[in-house]
Amino acid sequence: MTKPSLRTSGPSLFGCAPRAMPGRRLGGQSLVIFALLLVALAGIAGLALDGGNILMIRRQGQNAADQASLAGAFIMSRFNLGEQPIHELCSMANAALTTKAREQAGDYGYQNDTHDDWVTVSCPPTQGTYTGQPAYVEVSVRAQIPTALIHLVYDGSAEFTVRAVARGLPLRNIAQGYAIFGTDPSECDTIWFHGNADTLVVDGNIFSNSTADSFPSCVSGRSSGTGDVTLSPGRNFELAGAYRSTGSGTLVGGVLENQPQQVLPTVPTPVCGGLPDYGIYKLNAGKTASIPPGRYRSITSMAGANLTLEAGLYCIYGSTGFQANGGTITGDGVTLYLTDGPVEIQGNPLVDLNAPTSGDWAGMFIYMAPSNTDNIILTGTSDTLYTGTIYAPSSPISASGDSGSVGFHTQLIGRTVDIGGNAAVSVQYDRDDNFLLRPVVELVE
Repeated sequence: MTKPSLRTSGPSLFGCAPRAMPGRRLGGQSLVIFALLLVALAGIAGLALDGGNILMIRRQGQNAADQASLAGAFIMSRFNLGEQPIHELCSMANAALTTKAREQAGDYGYQNDTHDDWVTVSCPPTQGTYTGQPAYVEVSVRAQIPTALIHLVYDGSAEFTVRAVARGLPLRNIAQGYAIFGTDPSECDTIWFHGNADTLVVDGNIFSNSTADSFPSCVSGRSSGTGDVTLSPGRNFELAGAYRSTGSGTLVGGVLENQPQQVLPTVPTPVCGGLPDYGIYKLNAGKTASIPPGRYRSITSMAGANLTLEAGLYCIYGSTGFQANGGTITGDGVTLYLTDGPVEIQGNPLVDLNAPTSGDWAGMFIYMAPSNTDNIILTGTSDTLYTGTIYAPSSPISASGDSGSVGFHTQLIGRTVDIGGNAAVSVQYDRDDNFLLRPVVELVE
């Protein structure tokens, strides 16, 4: 009996056709998937390799911007401003600081070739926190980045932009460039000339920080006397608000209204703790005496007395402050520091008081603590001379004389400043006669 054979075609034993083997079509799909995986792997490898490279190069660019801005700030810190205000610093030092900043960026490989990299130097900055502020230099570095693999999946350019800002301040006075500076931001007549004799302001500008501009009653600065006010050629009366002349005297010099308000720098504080304390000192009428520096609750010189202050720092902490009425008051190398109380020198005294010419407080004559709001009244007669910075940011200052001429070789820095009287008053600004702040170089952004 013949056995039935197993068929290889037609219906199966179960009535179904046999399944086809995978063949060439499925093999082609694998190749496509594999190719897509290769592209994805190349993209991932490109991100890993080029991404790390971009971060490293960007960090190098940031270092270049930081060091370039500091190099520019260093140039500003060494610049001799002379008698010019600090807002002139950028324009005066711009060429030198730009060259130095770009040289420093070049040391990091950024040559400003305007093809692969660009180095932009701006003084003052054009963006960010310090936009438009003098004594700050901004450096921006933009550069193309070479890539290894990422361009296989990305057809855009790879580049970065970083920036840095540094501050550079040279040796300068507290209110650099100004013979008279009124700090109050809104007071009427923050700077007021009302004398019957002439006032001469030599080699310095005048600045009123007040924005007052309500004519005619409340303005930032005013001249209401019969005497003329004359500024050296090229010098200006600058005001954050408006100026008004209501007297018969003439202002000779430029007037610049609606200027930006200014913020004075922080000034170091004298250290008084180790000085001997002499308590209350009073020199009676007709007497002559010389007193040493130290701590005093008050110093009073009565009419007709002749008081000499020996060289050094006088720290006065009582509410009576420093009082003198007539007589003579002399002293070389003297700094008066008052945490409380006024300075009142009145009664037509003959005065010759000069700040130190060396040491930590060289150029500082009167320092009223910012918390001290008591007034300063300085008068004199022929041949009276005050030399050195008078720094009283929260105090009103009144300067005058009754006869002859009174000389102020000073910076008058007060909450308000008024100059009047019957004597000719000369306010002569010389940077080196006044207190100098130390240079500053720092990265700020």
